[in-house]
Amino acid sequence: MAVHVYGWGRGGAGWGRGHGSGPGGEGRADALYPRRQKRLEVDAAILEVGLGDEYVAVLTADGEVYTMGEGRDGQLGHGADRTVLDEFVRVDALAGFYANRPPIVIVHLAVGRRHVLAVARDGALYSWGCGSRAQLGHGALRNEYEPRQIGKLAATTIVRAWVQDEASYALDACGGLYAWGYAPDGRLGVHAAPGNGGDLPPQAQLVLVPAFVPATMAMPLVALDVGDDHAAGIAADGTLLLGTGNRERCFTPTAIAFPPTAPPTTRRAPEMPAISITMVVEESDDPVGSAADSSVVVDADDAPTAAAPPPSADEADSGSARDKDADADQLARPVDVAAGSSFTLVLDSGGRVYSTGLNSHGQLGLGKPHAKDASIAGLAHIPKLVGVASIHAAGLSAAAILDDGVLVTWGYGRDGRLGVGLRASLALPTQVAALAGKHVVHVNMGGGRMAALVLAEDTTEVTDPVTACRTTLTF
Repeated sequence: MAVHVYGWGRGGAGWGRGHGSGPGGEGRADALYPRRQKRLEVDAAILEVGLGDEYVAVLTADGEVYTMGEGRDGQLGHGADRTVLDEFVRVDALAGFYANRPPIVIVHLAVGRRHVLAVARDGALYSWGCGSRAQLGHGALRNEYEPRQIGKLAATTIVRAWVQDEASYALDACGGLYAWGYAPDGRLGVHAAPGNGGDLPPQAQLVLVPAFVPATMAMPLVALDVGDDHAAGIAADGTLLLGTGNRERCFTPTAIAFPPTAPPTTRRAPEMPAISITMVVEESDDPVGSAADSSVVVDADDAPTAAAPPPSADEADSGSARDKDADADQLARPVDVAAGSSFTLVLDSGGRVYSTGLNSHGQLGLGKPHAKDASIAGLAHIPKLVGVASIHAAGLSAAAILDDGVLVTWGYGRDGRLGVGLRASLALPTQVAALAGKHVVHVNMGGGRMAALVLAEDTTEVTDPVTACRTTLTF
């Protein structure tokens, strides 16, 4: 499947270095709208793109990893003497370049601010980058400048991985979860042995190597996502699990009733705020919603609304069948989760989205009826979103890809990271109009930026190999 890479948001070395390297194309300028990033495209079909603080990593269909940007802690994976790259370079340590062995075929990447996890086709897990808080899982507090297999998991088949700033997680083929890294007060769901804190305060502890999370013994997982301060998952029996919301026990799973209410089942195109891509945005040193005033939230009264077109006959038939299936299954069941910073999104089998948690920048997607600084204790249905294929969250920002490949974003909007031409936050899901008419198949957020994989214009068939980062797992 041929795809193009589009990027927007904060400029800087994460998009490469030198003149024109920012997503806006002007030195390290921010980009308020999506722009095709040809420098992020390699001579192979791209399956995933991951955004770190100042670097980018991509995974190709043939299982190779390429990185670019600044990686002084080793996150580029090219050795201690190659920590700044102006263009994509293949990670040769995975390709068998340095040893007389077959290449390691990678099937999934988890890209963090300063470290990377890579899942191999044979179930092995590799890590590299910053290891100052044991987040690499090798039992030491040091950086790794090239990929290294995590020996503790050598006998375990890993199928997915996630990263936080200073912690890491891996899911095995049986739904068991492993965690390691910075673990004060047992927040990883495992308890570190006393004295593992190194130079940290006594109350802070480190899990030096992957440890099994006991809670997943009785409730194996089929879906998971890890936010800045909590985790959310779905157990094999369909139970929705959320963190408790406090930092002391934020990885202790708590079952949440689902669905919370009976949401409307009419399947129509969503009525989303329409922001014209031709609008003039002043890019001064102090624009509305910039760092000086990044709390501005646009809601339903601040942005025009596009009329929803009536569904076609095919859409109506498809929607009717899908709704009947959902109703027969107690209205809906959770199929995927996305965890940001103190907020969570849940996708159900009917293509509807729910949110819960902090709403400081409109990241719950509920609009004006809920105060922007309110915290929603229970799940709330986002009425503006229907027909959703995948959900995504990072920090205080959120995104969703609809069944037809339309990308919508909302929440925190500093640096233009929402891609709608504003530096303001948005309290309602808003279509990224610059990508109208294109089919988005994958999106990733990180470091104040967003990247999307879009089907090339000459591609006529949509297939499944390219999916969202958190594809729901089945066993």
